[in-house]
Amino acid sequence: MHWSVSPFEEVMASRDNASADFKGTYPGSYSVQFSALYDKNGDGIYLAAYDGKMHSKRFLFDGDNCDTLTYSLRQFPERMLTPSEDYKSPYDAVVGVFHGDWMDAAEIYREWAIKQVWCSKGPLYTWEDLSETAYNIDISIGIAYRLTLDTPVLYDENLENLLAMKEFFDNISSVNGVPPTYCVHLRGWSKYLDVMSEKGTPDYFPPQPRLKDFVSTLKAKNFVINVYMGDMVFDRNNPLDPESPWNWSEAQPYAMYNPLGKVYSRFRPYYACMDPSTDWWQNSLASLVPQAQEYCLVDGIYWDHVPQMRLDFKESMSHEGGGNYYGLGYREMAHKCRDAGRINDPNHFICDEGECEIEIGVFDAFLNEWFNLADGNLHEFTGLGIPIPLITYIYHDYVMMAGGIRNKNKGLNGFSSPEQFGFYTAYIFVNGNKPLFPATSGMSYTFTKWKNGEMDDEWVKEMEYFGRIVKIYRIGKEPLTFGRYLRPPKLVGIGTERIIFNGHDTDIPAVLAGAFLWNDTIYIPVTNWGETTQNIKQIDFSECRWLPECYELSLMNENGVHPLGIYQGKVIDVDLQIKSKDACFLVIKKSGSGVSIIRPRNGLYIFDKKILPLHGTVVVGGITITVEASKNTSKVEFYIDDDLKYIDYTHPFSWFWDERKFGIHTIKVLGYSQSEKQTDVVSVFKIL
Repeated sequence: MHWSVSPFEEVMASRDNASADFKGTYPGSYSVQFSALYDKNGDGIYLAAYDGKMHSKRFLFDGDNCDTLTYSLRQFPERMLTPSEDYKSPYDAVVGVFHGDWMDAAEIYREWAIKQVWCSKGPLYTWEDLSETAYNIDISIGIAYRLTLDTPVLYDENLENLLAMKEFFDNISSVNGVPPTYCVHLRGWSKYLDVMSEKGTPDYFPPQPRLKDFVSTLKAKNFVINVYMGDMVFDRNNPLDPESPWNWSEAQPYAMYNPLGKVYSRFRPYYACMDPSTDWWQNSLASLVPQAQEYCLVDGIYWDHVPQMRLDFKESMSHEGGGNYYGLGYREMAHKCRDAGRINDPNHFICDEGECEIEIGVFDAFLNEWFNLADGNLHEFTGLGIPIPLITYIYHDYVMMAGGIRNKNKGLNGFSSPEQFGFYTAYIFVNGNKPLFPATSGMSYTFTKWKNGEMDDEWVKEMEYFGRIVKIYRIGKEPLTFGRYLRPPKLVGIGTERIIFNGHDTDIPAVLAGAFLWNDTIYIPVTNWGETTQNIKQIDFSECRWLPECYELSLMNENGVHPLGIYQGKVIDVDLQIKSKDACFLVIKKSGSGVSIIRPRNGLYIFDKKILPLHGTVVVGGITITVEASKNTSKVEFYIDDDLKYIDYTHPFSWFWDERKFGIHTIKVLGYSQSEKQTDVVSVFKIL
């Protein structure tokens, strides 16, 4: 692990030209403020900083990859080079134990995180200013309008490719005769070609020739338009031409500096990192928005700024080092840019590369990147062998999310096989993200080739699968957008498919599944990205704490909702066939019959207060046993180890168990109605 960094490296480092390791930086490479270390048996240590004010910090680990691991939480206060006698941490450092895996640790963290300022706006479905334009997007694709200033604008080539894409997916992804809504992410559109040339930022206007006409043509065909802009850096060579309004001499006081007065750089040596907390930089960026709306007719803007805090020591600012200037300033900057767009368009949206929780609540949508694709090598970003959609799992119901891959080849030729593409398609769907076609028009012309009959049949088949996923995504758009991400069940009886993944042949389940809670209903997206029909023989909900005691199971697809039965129990036998390249939703609703012990269950309870979630149940002291029962339940009997202790005749049914006990005991309840008797049982470890 070896993440140690000296304090001198810490304050002097520039990401582009220093030896400092930037792992563990928050806000930065640490997207959230917790870590989980656990073994194969699920015994784990939970390490966190509960810092709702987003102070700059660093999580450091060092060890021998065997028996020893050292953990430290490095804090960076304001005025950190000024001598001081006293220092008190502005937040709590949390150390504890848990049982489970990363999802269990994420649940513990989420319980705290959604109460913080970045979630204060509430879940997406409560947003009064939710962008309908962003919500309506069904497919996104990137395009390069011009590759270099020495080559022509790709007007006709891009238009032909995008209209062929619309023809392709309109035939496959329409729902009740309504075609999908397409979103084009424009790059290479601006004065100096923005990210395509890496110079001149933020000198974007006027845009490239005929851009407004290009955009107008697409918008008439049901396309949504957003353009690329950078909000992190300033080109120190500005002005690049006499008419440019941007001058480094004016911007220089608002950059970020190390203690020796050297500006931090990013991406290019001449790109200065700007301080997001300064009014000048915030207002400068906001001034670009109405120009983009006028010149480019945009519906939204992709602001490229992966949060990466710097310790800033310019004398003109009060922070002089760390504190929380970066997190607060970043959010203020995003707010101003979004508000500037809303003046002329109440549905204007902003999106970015969703890398850090400080972006929650100020951006409308995130671009996720779980995979890195280059020259046939499909890798996940964590280095742990499997993708871990951490931000998605914790915050899925707080921001719209799209995509899931960084494709360096910009075309389908980045995949080593059509099956790799199919796996990507399946993964973004079951994780609830808006479909992003992983090719950049202008750098590849996938759909023009299709229309001209130049595409191999196997690739066309995977493109058609992508289109079917778009269709089923549209059918379940509400739960996949607004639903809370839950631990998915295990599907028993399915086979595997082999693809090149993380550099070697890997067997991956042919059927993938997710789980989302929306309007008291669980929606489980299921898809078979494999080459043969798969038979699901069992559904194992053993690790799904959200499962009702008695529930109705249905299958939802493009043909409607089909009831499968009423079930009780964590492992159920089914007989479901999922055809190759098919997708559906399994839908779970609580049944009107039955009783269920909802407390205590799956947690540590100390003197009638739940302390943290667990896979099992531990009770210290007295506990209120709470039962959820159907309206026609007339009474509930409470048993401890089969001994009747209490009968309750009134909704809501409960009983306070205050006997002094030690060891494993069984809580059982019996619910009575006119027609039937229902039961539920929970095993607990009781202390006192």
